[in-house]
Amino acid sequence: MPHGGGGFSGIEPVNGGYQATYSFNTTSNNVFILAYNGKTNINIYLRSVEKTGIYPLNYNTFDVTNQQDPFNYGYYQSEDGSEYLTNTQYNGEVNIVRADTIHKIISGTFNFTAFNKSTGKIVKVTDGRFDVKTH
Repeated sequence: MPHGGGGFSGIEPVNGGYQATYSFNTTSNNVFILAYNGKTNINIYLRSVEKTGIYPLNYNTFDVTNQQDPFNYGYYQSEDGSEYLTNTQYNGEVNIVRADTIHKIISGTFNFTAFNKSTGKIVKVTDGRFDVKTH
């Protein structure tokens, strides 16, 4: 990974598309990915992405809306508004295959199983992919 860049930040959502990344602080390359279509959306958050490799989505992060800098998580919201989150039992991974902070490009694949704590239902997200250049 080239060094010397300012992290990943700065692009806005595209309707029916994606929002790529957002850096919560200047000392870490935190990555937030949002893909959506109507009310259905997928979020992935990774702390301190400093190199390519596999990042687990396996922490108990049940209330991401109230955490400024949560641990890695995968999130899925269905068309009916039901919310599913990864945790230690229902988890997954993100494989970062490119993390270039100089040119502000991040690419990878992901999959996860997530849990709805209200209903006890699970959802599987498979074959996810992203390739994003930020400003």
